[in-house]
Amino acid sequence: MMVNALRLLLVALVLSLFAREAWAQPDVDFNENGRVDSGDYLALVGAYGSGRVRFDLNGNGVVDFQDFVMFAQVYARAQEQTRSDELQVVVDEAIGRIDMFELLIPGTRLHDIQVDSRGIVWFTETEANRIGKFDPRTGTLVDYSLVTPGAHPRGLAIDAQGQIWFTETEANQLGRFDPISEEMREFSVPTPGSRPQSLVIDRKGRLWFTQVSGNQIGQYDPRTGAFKEYPLATLAAGLDGLLVDSRGVLWFAERAAGRLGRLDPATQEIVEFRVPGDPVELRQIALDLSGRIWFTGAGPSGLGVFDPATGNVRRYRLPDRVSDVDAIVVDLSDRVWFSGRSTKYIARLDPKTGHFRLYK
Repeated sequence: MMVNALRLLLVALVLSLFAREAWAQPDVDFNENGRVDSGDYLALVGAYGSGRVRFDLNGNGVVDFQDFVMFAQVYARAQEQTRSDELQVVVDEAIGRIDMFELLIPGTRLHDIQVDSRGIVWFTETEANRIGKFDPRTGTLVDYSLVTPGAHPRGLAIDAQGQIWFTETEANQLGRFDPISEEMREFSVPTPGSRPQSLVIDRKGRLWFTQVSGNQIGQYDPRTGAFKEYPLATLAAGLDGLLVDSRGVLWFAERAAGRLGRLDPATQEIVEFRVPGDPVELRQIALDLSGRIWFTGAGPSGLGVFDPATGNVRRYRLPDRVSDVDAIVVDLSDRVWFSGRSTKYIARLDPKTGHFRLYK
């Protein structure tokens, strides 16, 4: 049986070279070790000829040759990714103008930062329990204290009317600040102790936020004042980064689980995607012009990209001088910018060339 199965795999690998069109990548990590390897192949061999649903990748009721073809496609892509990770990156250092501005309160611990339509910079000050405002044209800094003491503001987003929204992690609330009237309001999240953190606003003006302790994705509609909550199947996922794509679909990072999650508001369905290769602590995510999801995480391969159209993941080996990466954004030229928690550099990757540029 083993010889026949090996022949099946060889034939399937050849066929997989001619089947590179977009497809929904099946989960073939049968031994659940976070990567596609020989152990998964042996598990598939053991199920050959049976009707075991976990190994029936094409859903025809029996584990047969077609399942080997599908496995081979995923296996080939995993090996391709591993080879790309081992390539030496091209790195150079560049000189950029970086201006520093001293805050009003020392040790304030900035978290999120956004720029409004007038070019005003808004940011959360976690330890100072304030919302900050900076005008680059005049160099003026202003702070606004939150209503609830010790609320610890984290995530921040600006709506179409210019209202400043933020999460209050320790107070279990959402906050709203009106820049015109300077009125501050707060809204309690239904699940007690859920610890709201990351925050985005969709095209319909609805607020979406992660609940780190609640292990849920939350939604708040300012027009109706209604909250909705969507629990995750994976326990203690450690929710982190959050974004909305061009179709209004929500994506989120599961830091502790090493997965990317997708929530479709139309169907309310949540799907989770395991990141192959070495275990990665997923942190922040960003969307490029092609709709791919870029992510950061701990470790030497802590930068990667997930293509929702193909299910393919590519991870990049980082330059030695950039470590423990966290914040990430994609610019209008589709270049990826990111920074580390323990580094003196801001880094930029051009995905077209694979070239890293570092700014000290």
